[in-house]
Amino acid sequence: MIKRLSHSLAQKIVNSGAGRNHSTAAIAFGLELIFTYFFGTAILMVISVLCRQPLAWLVFILGFAPLRTTAGGFHAKSQLSCFAVSSGIFLLSMIVSFLWSWTSTIYLLVCSVTLILVLLLSPVEAVNKKLTQEQRSKNRTRSLIISVINIVITLLFCVMNVASALINLYFAGIAMAAVSLIIAKIKPY
Repeated sequence: MIKRLSHSLAQKIVNSGAGRNHSTAAIAFGLELIFTYFFGTAILMVISVLCRQPLAWLVFILGFAPLRTTAGGFHAKSQLSCFAVSSGIFLLSMIVSFLWSWTSTIYLLVCSVTLILVLLLSPVEAVNKKLTQEQRSKNRTRSLIISVINIVITLLFCVMNVASALINLYFAGIAMAAVSLIIAKIKPY
């Protein structure tokens, strides 16, 4: 559905003359990425609202997305399975975050293990989208910086002795990004 919509809209853009410097395929691919991102985010927002935690989606994405986009990780084979996996890990993260008690020690453990995994594995490339050496180097550096920033944030929470379900969800997002790295290394694509 998203692929058809993207292609149809790209064709209209090219026919109107607005996309004359780009191919229909390139415009369709860009639109597909945009639609997929918005649809996936909308699913997480709906789940958050249904669980009576309207900001949960945002907190999770703040923990998950920076590492996932720079360090790499598991890629589903289709958009439908991507939405299902994303929704599943978000629901699991919500359950773990809101039903169990976390401490700043758990935050520190999550971020320390994540930093080690990033050091060992990052970046994990998608099978169908290889990175250049320059991209690989940039993504590795960025994922290491993000991991160190997460450790600093954790240390601040440790010093302030702060813990809450939403903070748990942030760190659950980080943990899920780390799990994605492991899964991608074990079973690429």
